[in-house]
Amino acid sequence: MKEELDALTKNHTWDLVPLLPRQSVVGFAHISSIRALLAVAAARQWDLFQMDVKNAFLNGDLSEAVYMQPPSGLSVESNKVCHLRRALYGLKQAPRAWFAKFSSTIFRLGYTASPYDSTLFLRRTDKGTILLLLYVDDMIITGNDLSGIQELKDFLSQQFEMKDLGHLSYFLGLEITHSTDGLYITQAKYASDLLSQAGLTDSKNVDTPVELNAHLTSSGGKPLSNPSLYRRLVGSLVYLTVTRPDISYAVHQVSQYLSAPRSTHYAVVLRILRYLKGTIFHGLFYSTQSPLILRAFSDADWAGDLTDCRSTTGYCFLLGSSLISWRSKKQTFVARSSTEAEYRALADTTSELLWLRWLLKDLSVSTSSATPLYCDNQSAIHIAHNDVFHERTKHIEIDCHFIRYHLVHGALKLFFISSKDQLADIFTKSLPTRRTHKGEDEFSYVDQKLQNTTGFEELKLDEIESLEFGFVTEQGPLSFPKVHVGLENGATMEDGFDSSIDFEPEEVMLSMAGRHQLTTECVWCRVEFSHEAVESQLQSDSVGLMCPTCKSKISGQVNVLDCGLSMNPHHL
Repeated sequence: MKEELDALTKNHTWDLVPLLPRQSVVGFAHISSIRALLAVAAARQWDLFQMDVKNAFLNGDLSEAVYMQPPSGLSVESNKVCHLRRALYGLKQAPRAWFAKFSSTIFRLGYTASPYDSTLFLRRTDKGTILLLLYVDDMIITGNDLSGIQELKDFLSQQFEMKDLGHLSYFLGLEITHSTDGLYITQAKYASDLLSQAGLTDSKNVDTPVELNAHLTSSGGKPLSNPSLYRRLVGSLVYLTVTRPDISYAVHQVSQYLSAPRSTHYAVVLRILRYLKGTIFHGLFYSTQSPLILRAFSDADWAGDLTDCRSTTGYCFLLGSSLISWRSKKQTFVARSSTEAEYRALADTTSELLWLRWLLKDLSVSTSSATPLYCDNQSAIHIAHNDVFHERTKHIEIDCHFIRYHLVHGALKLFFISSKDQLADIFTKSLPTRRTHKGEDEFSYVDQKLQNTTGFEELKLDEIESLEFGFVTEQGPLSFPKVHVGLENGATMEDGFDSSIDFEPEEVMLSMAGRHQLTTECVWCRVEFSHEAVESQLQSDSVGLMCPTCKSKISGQVNVLDCGLSMNPHHL
């Protein structure tokens, strides 16, 4: 309490004044902007930094008279009240006052706010570009002007009480891992905490977040006696969709029944959580080799809701191979045909497309050429190109004019794509396991644990010698991921075995050289072996590895220890 009061006093938050008559007493960045900024920074190999503002809302200046009773612990005369000069947490004016204070401060250093996302500040000079994205009191700073970034950090530290968190690694619950290949973005800790909250840490996994052809209704099952847990879990799942597009449709379905959830709805929530348990390290990958070219995919599931026969819109946007925006949402009106449903989805996708083009322009990404927009309904494409309105389209005339205007003016270009190749399909309906995994592959959607910790290091082909290894557990053989090998001329190739195939010991043969320690982790309790423990246990050709925590046994075959490989066997 004393520390908080000292902070309020230091900021001169209030003046003690007599209470005047008739005066009353009082008791942000788009998530798509964050993903777009990270994708651009990864592609351009810019450094990412993070800073935090301490007691951010206390810096906001109030332009109106607000009085409050003195807080407990503050010794004042009985007839005095606090006349607030600055905002306090919990005051409805606080967020607006803090943002106005920060904006006016950073403008003095030559920065401007993006008209398409007011929390994005940028400065371009002869030395380079600097971008700052503010989310309440957390900020991401990136660009190619490192001296300017340091100048910005020093300036902000002089104006506010700041905390420099160094390179970006954890932001709003997002775990960001840097590698030479790009950025891995996951919410593994958040998902793990959610599973613990639901008591599902020991449950069985499932392959898809929702059963195939499953449809929820408002009358199925029995009403939940205590819906508060359902609402908490669904609210947490909504935030988990920030990096998990594969659960967007399923979460969209269960979020429609928050007012009166039933047992059938809760069963779907539990299935989503069981799916998350088996894919807890899944996340987004933003490659350094990704071209900064925007692509859009639009789809609709006509009359998919059995209760009101409304359709579901789904779209997604990729910047090169980086997925930066997606949505699954029920349409407002009932569509009288599949073509109408698809066309309304195209209109929503076009709105997002225009905003992303404007935002990317502020991020120094060229948008001079038309953005390809892929749709799997030829009738909707024909309507967009047809200047003559027919009886069947007059009720969607505004959407027709909207799409055609931007089509003619070169903002977008429509292409037909078959339904089996439609990436937005995953946002409109439940899909079989193979289609779900195919969508993840197209999104550069990876298991961060596999790619960053469990995977193989990039090696030079001229460093090859020999290594023979294989691992099995008492429950069966382990799967091995693909091996990524870097060529000397900068090109890359994939060499090795598909991760869907299980191998017995001594069936995997790879060649590496150089002295490097072999590391592994237990596939059952996830505790990592120390380097020394691994090497001491692998001194013979055939030895048994024992997890020091859960005592699970892993047997292995290692013929050469002097290798250039760092591997974590992982049970996929």
